[in-house]
Amino acid sequence: MSDDIINSIKMELYNYINVHINKISTTIYLHNGLQRHIATMANNFGYKSFMEYKIHNENTYNKYIDVVWIDKKNKNIAYAIEIDSSLRNKSIKKLNDIEAKNKIWILYCNDIYNYKFYSLMSEYNKNKEINIIYLGALRQYLRHKFKEDNNKTENAYIK
Repeated sequence: MSDDIINSIKMELYNYINVHINKISTTIYLHNGLQRHIATMANNFGYKSFMEYKIHNENTYNKYIDVVWIDKKNKNIAYAIEIDSSLRNKSIKKLNDIEAKNKIWILYCNDIYNYKFYSLMSEYNKNKEINIIYLGALRQYLRHKFKEDNNKTENAYIK
């Protein structure tokens, strides 16, 4: 069942990006849009969602998970989800620190298949508890788009 839900999340995020990518100007807007969309999806699967959920254990101090889905029956965390535009040690550590049945790291950085990614996975995901959803090099795309938009604006003022 969890694999079906993870695949559904992935497909729903691809759909979200296809619909909204032309309206998104920066990676922070993309992050916040994905975060809100994931939070609203929880109800479709029978969960309650919380954004910026504070982790409560002795290893953490003021650390927050982007989105959690809570089981409505037993109040346990069914899904803990982090969203990043780069390979951040902090995010994978937070996923390791939280007690959750399923952990998902959503990435939209330039290239995840490099030494840093593999070293993070070997150090922090030895038991393969964290599922990776890679949305593509959207960070690079948005930076390129932002530069093009700024050049168009500058050229308009020159004329």
